[in-house]
Amino acid sequence: MVDLKAGFLHLTPAICKTDEGRNVPLHRELVDMLKAMPRGLPGVRVFTRNGKSIKCVREGFEAACRRAAIEGFTFHDLRHTCITNKDREGHSHIVIMASTGHKTMNVLRRYRAFSREDLSTLVEAGNENGGQYWDSEPKKDAEKVQIVKCNLLK
Repeated sequence: MVDLKAGFLHLTPAICKTDEGRNVPLHRELVDMLKAMPRGLPGVRVFTRNGKSIKCVREGFEAACRRAAIEGFTFHDLRHTCITNKDREGHSHIVIMASTGHKTMNVLRRYRAFSREDLSTLVEAGNENGGQYWDSEPKKDAEKVQIVKCNLLK
């Protein structure tokens, strides 16, 4: 069910792999686009091409990848991309898991991709916060943190 007023897609337990329903937030632009549909959502096909409903979004996605000469990218990769982007934006892992339906951090980790740029932030971040790394309590044990920093830079 789509709740345009609240901006959520409610997935029922029957259609979720985990047999537990969840609420997935919809981007404001998507909500606005759905609200602008001529007769509202009930009975209106959302995905159409040349006025005819698309039977399978995945087929359209695969056709678009072929036309764009993109190889080795699957529809499911969009899920990995979204999770990686939300993590990079700094969203809580618990909130990401609530929207994706992942029950454990191990499963969520499988979806998170790391680039060289992600990894290099470990070194670059030290310059922004006075060289302190991995502090759960800033300024506490600063001497130990500096030792870790020195060891990393050797």
